[in-house]
Amino acid sequence: MTLAKVLRQGPLFAFNIDSFLTLKAVAAAVAETQRPTIVAVSEGEAEFWGLSHFQALVASYRQQGLPLFLNLDHGHSPALIDQALDLGFDMVHLDASDLSLRENIRRARQLVIRAHRQNTLVEVEPDSDQVFTNPDHLRQICQTGADLVAVFSGNRHGYQPRHSERLDLDHLAQLKAASSCWLTLHGGSGVYRPHLEAAFHKNLIRKVNINSRLRWLLRYYWQKSLRQNKSLRYYQLAQPVVVTLKKQILNYFRLLP
Repeated sequence: MTLAKVLRQGPLFAFNIDSFLTLKAVAAAVAETQRPTIVAVSEGEAEFWGLSHFQALVASYRQQGLPLFLNLDHGHSPALIDQALDLGFDMVHLDASDLSLRENIRRARQLVIRAHRQNTLVEVEPDSDQVFTNPDHLRQICQTGADLVAVFSGNRHGYQPRHSERLDLDHLAQLKAASSCWLTLHGGSGVYRPHLEAAFHKNLIRKVNINSRLRWLLRYYWQKSLRQNKSLRYYQLAQPVVVTLKKQILNYFRLLP
C-alpha cells in the first residue's frame, strides 16, 4: 500500500529517528498496533546515519510486514533530496521557506514533476517557522501540485516539558479551506494534546511530526539508566529506554481517530 493511499484513509504521525533506540521503539509500537507510521530523518540526522544505511534499516522492518514509510524531513539540499528519491523514499519535504515565495514555488514545481513520476509524495513549506501561516502563501504553494504542506497555527518547533502550545483551531480550519494540500503540523512535541486530538477529529491535519520530545525522553532515561544500572552490556542499559519511548509513542497513537 502506498503512503498516498494510507493518508487518504486518515492522519498519521511522523517520528524523526536520530538513534537506533528510537527506531526500535517506533518499530515495536507499530508491530503491536499495526498503525501505519512515517519515520523521518532531517538533514543532520541523515548525515549521522548515512541516508542509505537508514533506508536499509527501515527496509528490514518493512520486510517483516511493518507499515513504515520513509520521509526526508526539512530537505534543503537538492543533492540530498535527489538521493532520497533515488533510494525510493515515500515522501520528501522541500524546505525552501527561507527563500522568497517565488523561488520556493519554482523549486516546488520542479520537484513535484520528478517525484510524482515515481509516486513519491512532496511536502512543501510556505513560510519559515512562524506562529501562524499566511493563507495566501499557502494557497499559492499548493498550486504547484504538492501533496502536503507544513503549517503553523500556534505550534512551534521544539519541546518545553513545562509548557504546552495551544493550537488556534479556527485559524487551522481557515488554512485547510485555503489549501488543496493535506496539512502537516511540525513541532508536534510541544502541542497541547487535547488540541492535537481535536485537530485530528475535525479532519484538519493529516500528519504530525514528533521529534524533540522523544529526544528529550531518550536523553533523560538514558542518563537515568546509566546511574541505576552498572552493567557494561549496552542492551541492558538500552532496553529500559526503548520501553519508555515505546509507551510514549503508543500514547500518541491513542490520539488518532
